[in-house]
Amino acid sequence: MGFLEIMEIVVCIFAVYGVYALVCRLLGHGCYKGDLSVAIHKTEGETGDAIHRAIILTEAQNGKMRSPVILLEKTPSAEEEKALRECGCRLYSRIS
Repeated sequence: MGFLEIMEIVVCIFAVYGVYALVCRLLGHGCYKGDLSVAIHKTEGETGDAIHRAIILTEAQNGKMRSPVILLEKTPSAEEEKALRECGCRLYSRIS
């Protein structure tokens, strides 16, 4: 088995495991994320699971990302706004 045949096998193995996906992950992991925020589009009746996932994702970046943003369809009540602000996220509501 020659060098070229071994390289063909290696290329096929990388193709199966997705070199493109691997390179994208490595580049994405090393890129500057200081201007990025995770946004959650919150609708009525939705639980806070998405908010908790966004907070965990942001914390996993070790301070490289800004705090999560919550996008609201309508202006929340005072109690709901207070509860959402306690999680440390920024709130944006639609103006209509």
